[in-house]
Amino acid sequence: MLVNGTPITDTMVKDVVKSLIATHERAPSSDEIAQLTEAAIESLDRSAAALRRSAGGARCGVSDEDVKREIAKSIGPGRRRRSVAEAAAARSGFD
Repeated sequence: MLVNGTPITDTMVKDVVKSLIATHERAPSSDEIAQLTEAAIESLDRSAAALRRSAGGARCGVSDEDVKREIAKSIGPGRRRRSVAEAAAARSGFD
């Protein structure tokens, strides 16, 4: 899917939502999962937009694949840095 021109895959969104759910003791309701999904999409979009802005200011190019790879690394298994997931949690009220 494209969100504000940002390619965001279902897998990326699911990874963020899964990482949020894994950090909490209780299982979220279906309404909370819907909120987490929307917040994850927004957070992924903002992260990709920030990467593009940074690249543009430095006069360098970043491909969509580079953006996807960096986002995936930030939410990958075994990584503490989960800024996208944490931002999604804060937006959804699930933190």
